[in-house]
Amino acid sequence: MSSIFRFLKKRMLFCATLSVLVIAAGGFLVSCDNGDSFDAKLEEARIALDHGNYAQARAILESLPQTEMVLEYLSNAIAGGELNMDTLNIIATMDELDDEGKEGSVDIIGTIIGNENDELSCEDIEAKLAAVNEAIGLFEQIMDLKPNGIADLTEGQKLQLGLLSMTRTVLVLAKLISNKYNASSEICAAIVMTEEWIKANRHLFPTVEPTQDDLDSIDEDLHYISVAIDAVDENNDMLDDYNEFKNELDSDSNDHVTADELNLYIANM
Repeated sequence: MSSIFRFLKKRMLFCATLSVLVIAAGGFLVSCDNGDSFDAKLEEARIALDHGNYAQARAILESLPQTEMVLEYLSNAIAGGELNMDTLNIIATMDELDDEGKEGSVDIIGTIIGNENDELSCEDIEAKLAAVNEAIGLFEQIMDLKPNGIADLTEGQKLQLGLLSMTRTVLVLAKLISNKYNASSEICAAIVMTEEWIKANRHLFPTVEPTQDDLDSIDEDLHYISVAIDAVDENNDMLDDYNEFKNELDSDSNDHVTADELNLYIANM
């Protein structure tokens, strides 16, 4: 497994443990609170998130004033419910792929967001892109509340935003591949976002055709991933690995990914 994802797994294990302690403490403190108060409702949503009841958590959070904490939890509810990106599932997927000797970023994210067969239907791709854009948008609302924007996010918030951004880039790639893979078919067939499947089927989509919006989205994602890695880095290997990933997409290192660079990235998987 690449050191980026090994390090992220370590950080998520720490954050998951801390989250359990916070929720347990919060549950004790709120027991004497009014059940209809903001704090009580927020705690109810937090417990629902911890138990994987994402729809319940989302419904509660959407009824509350949109404070920073509410926005963050709402993003978590969308990521868990629509993208299958809860902490324990991410860690389990990393372990499974590590055991299989698969270490690519696309494999890790593609396996998490795919179905039980790792497949993504055309409808899945569209729905999950909308969900990840919404989840990222909530963190951007948090940035708007901060004097220094993204620089003032907590380490945990930057990490969550980085993972969401990696997911969005993979979903943009999935959309582009699916469009070409299904270009001559009346039925929109599912694809699998793993390096093995992409290599095996590459002849069916020799090139992809991103729009400027697609490229702008990837540029923004690379920036958010960079901020996340920088925030939690404990050694130079992390930055080295991130720069390697970034340079694979942005081969001329000008912070803007072109269609040619994107096609080269897919070809070299």
